[in-house]
Amino acid sequence: MGDSAQGLAGGSSTKADNGTFAGANGTNGVNFGAGLFAGGIALDGAAGAKQNNGYVNIARSADTLFGAGGSKLTTSMWVTVAGNDQDWQTALSHGEGAQYRFARRGNTTTNMAYAGGAGDIGGSAVDVDLGGWHHIVGVSDGAGGTRLWVDGALDATGAAASAIDDARGGGLLNLHIGSNPDTGAQNREWWGSIDDVAQWNRALSETEIKEIWGGGQATAKELRLLIPEPATGLLSVLGLGMMLRRRRR
Repeated sequence: MGDSAQGLAGGSSTKADNGTFAGANGTNGVNFGAGLFAGGIALDGAAGAKQNNGYVNIARSADTLFGAGGSKLTTSMWVTVAGNDQDWQTALSHGEGAQYRFARRGNTTTNMAYAGGAGDIGGSAVDVDLGGWHHIVGVSDGAGGTRLWVDGALDATGAAASAIDDARGGGLLNLHIGSNPDTGAQNREWWGSIDDVAQWNRALSETEIKEIWGGGQATAKELRLLIPEPATGLLSVLGLGMMLRRRRR
């Protein structure tokens, strides 16, 4: 995977959604590292005085936004956990409220939460422990509810998404990988690695989610080989060692 956004054959996006390293206290806390699929990013978390010390920032665009009730969104990523030094440590976020986000739940060290238009959901069915790679998927469906999958298993379900993006009173929030753009100076940076971030503007099926989990673990296949899409699909690639795909049916 490349270090900048790039087009893929058979689709297009509204712009090149390049991610850049960012952080109010510098970017020493985020670096390229070993991913599950070649390279990924490694973040050192907030680590006390190191708050706001590095994450990936993707400028707000039509590719990162999702509309009101009836819209659909699936986000997939692979993560490792090196430690937990603050509450709600964040793997990916478009902000609070009706924005979408993934974070360690509260102050736990083992569970994930997903918010996608119907409040945070998450439970204790599947642990995200220290060390190895874990596959995290969040699904928002205006009719079918919200769902969180961890390592190929359904972890939690929630109400239908009434809105999975809002302007937060006019605040134009960017998408952050490894932090939350809507929590001020704290930002809740991830502590660990993140790889192969992907998004679809449809709800992936249980079969497809399990295929990504099983294929990624067993054969390290790329998503385009695991989840074929129509030739008219809309997609883009987010660089910095990760992938952000937007696809239409």
